[in-house]
Amino acid sequence: MQRPSIIDNRPAEPVTVDRSFAKSRRIFSKNLLREVRTRLKGSGWRLNSNTLFKQIDGLFVCLRVNSFLNADHTSVLIELKPMEVDSILWQALGLEDNERQPLSFRASAAFQCWASIAGAVEISDANQASDTADLIVKHACTRAQSAAKTVGSTPFSVWLEGLMDEGPDTRPPHSALLVCAMIADRRIDDARTKIDQVLERPSLHHGIVMQTGVRSTHYLESLKASLSAIA
Repeated sequence: MQRPSIIDNRPAEPVTVDRSFAKSRRIFSKNLLREVRTRLKGSGWRLNSNTLFKQIDGLFVCLRVNSFLNADHTSVLIELKPMEVDSILWQALGLEDNERQPLSFRASAAFQCWASIAGAVEISDANQASDTADLIVKHACTRAQSAAKTVGSTPFSVWLEGLMDEGPDTRPPHSALLVCAMIADRRIDDARTKIDQVLERPSLHHGIVMQTGVRSTHYLESLKASLSAIA
């Protein structure tokens, strides 16, 4: 009997997708998420849509589960951010009421700092969604908790800046997230400098919520205007 397994890379995606296969994968994805939910009781993890999430030592940690429609493959992205960064952004935008929203809001809201990717788990699926669910809960969740402990051992803004030094293939840190993390880490002068750098170079807007120049500019200008108040 075929068993699911952790693999190193995503499979090459075929040019065309067989409709019947894609349909079977949609069913697999639905069953997978149902199986994952049944395994979360008592773990502290919760599931909303395709995202598992949990607060760990002041960090918001989430796992985004995506089952391919054109391959027997499931990818789990591990993302995290300090809880404080959304609070800082919401205060700057006058959206303090967002603090009363459910924890899942930090993963799906339009107005929030995108979390940074801290790793990924690639799974070669078997025929049974329950087997892949076991790997997600036992392996991916454990890896996410380890990542949170590693990241939490240093100021988050410093860790985030370090991603920029790993080469051009590394996903750059998001500007709004980095600025809010600097503020949270009491690096006020660095935050002000970063805001000015990004506003002067539109290409650096990459990664601010919704990826639109108008909105990203608004976020940074709002953060800059309220910097003295929220610092």
